[in-house]
Amino acid sequence: MTLNLENVLLVAVFASQIIVLSFYVPLRWRRYYVLMFTRYPPEQYSRLYPVPKQDIERRLSIFRRTHLPIGVVAAVIFVVTLIHAPSSKVFAAFMSVTLVLQFAIPFCIAMPLGFRIWKAFRAMPPPSARSAELRPWRITDFVSPLWIGLGLSMQALGLACTVIGYLYWPKALGPGAVMLMVIPVALLVTMIYPLFAPRGFSRPDPYMSATDTFSDRQRRYRARFRSAAAVGPIQALVVLAAAPFIHIEYGYTSIVTSVCLQLCTLWFVSSQLQELETRDFSVYRADSGTHLAPYAIRHE
Repeated sequence: MTLNLENVLLVAVFASQIIVLSFYVPLRWRRYYVLMFTRYPPEQYSRLYPVPKQDIERRLSIFRRTHLPIGVVAAVIFVVTLIHAPSSKVFAAFMSVTLVLQFAIPFCIAMPLGFRIWKAFRAMPPPSARSAELRPWRITDFVSPLWIGLGLSMQALGLACTVIGYLYWPKALGPGAVMLMVIPVALLVTMIYPLFAPRGFSRPDPYMSATDTFSDRQRRYRARFRSAAAVGPIQALVVLAAAPFIHIEYGYTSIVTSVCLQLCTLWFVSSQLQELETRDFSVYRADSGTHLAPYAIRHE
């Protein structure tokens, strides 16, 4: 490859992608559980572990044995393509394929654990005493109208560009067009639903404190609408670049996609570790009193 700005950025982003997704983020994710087990042992904080500790450790072990080989394979691909890739487009293509492997495989391993924990929390018996707040929650209690509008409009833009690109140049987008349509539709549904269904503001678990419940909802909805606002234009550019509407080098779209995904994963693990420092875990002690998150009761 020739030495120019695009190729320098590709090499730098590919290298950071390997370091962040295959080594740094998995290490921080495992550290989160190690710190949680150390600070809040299951023997004392039984309500915090609806899933047995052994099951979590088993999943972490599988995760560790998976992401390390993926990181090694990604590093080999990086070196080989750096030496032998005939063009930046080929180098970017290998970087994109590696990105899918680095993200999709560990994600498929980690998600069942997260879903199982969520489902177990939802199945936990509620506390015997409950407090109530006689006011319905609104989505604007957690995220500003500006971000709501931006998230919805940008995802609609991404979906519209995908549909137009597929109708006029189906061969340019190929089978990936289906996924590019499914993602914005799914995001639009998850954003529109809480606008009209206040009962959608479910609690993460029956014992979380009122302050932490509000913070958790605020963090989730802010992340949802802000990421939608950021991803929508990127998807539109990717689609328009694939179809011959505008000319954008494939390498630059690969760079933007990789950087965005790296930032998202860094934010996720950082928020998890920050939660250990700010969240009130005393409510999960087996011998603790009842500190309950208020219910949002809607006036009919």
